[in-house]
Amino acid sequence: MRKVKVCVYARDEFVGAYVREQLRSVQGIELATLVRHEPCETSLVDSAILTEGERRVLEAFIHYDTVRQVAKALYLSENTIRTHLKNIYSKFHVHSLHRALMLALEWGLIEHRNNLNG
Repeated sequence: MRKVKVCVYARDEFVGAYVREQLRSVQGIELATLVRHEPCETSLVDSAILTEGERRVLEAFIHYDTVRQVAKALYLSENTIRTHLKNIYSKFHVHSLHRALMLALEWGLIEHRNNLNG
């Protein structure tokens, strides 16, 4: 039987550990190691992986190019925006805003809206 390599993205280590433990008992699934950036055939994504603030920041970057512009649009400090980005990169195991946006859109975590107010 062919095994499918699965990446698990969870809101925290406890949820991730629980999901990985459950998946270990499923025949035909091999868990990828995200730290080593192994390629995955499919991803299992916790729909609550992003906080509301992180989601808003990512959606804002669809419309704005800089941290300063996003901070101004969301009435937040630039440091708050950078902190949200750092947390997003860590959760998604990525190193760029472009990759984080592409994954969030692909996974349905954010929507491409014409304005920030919905």
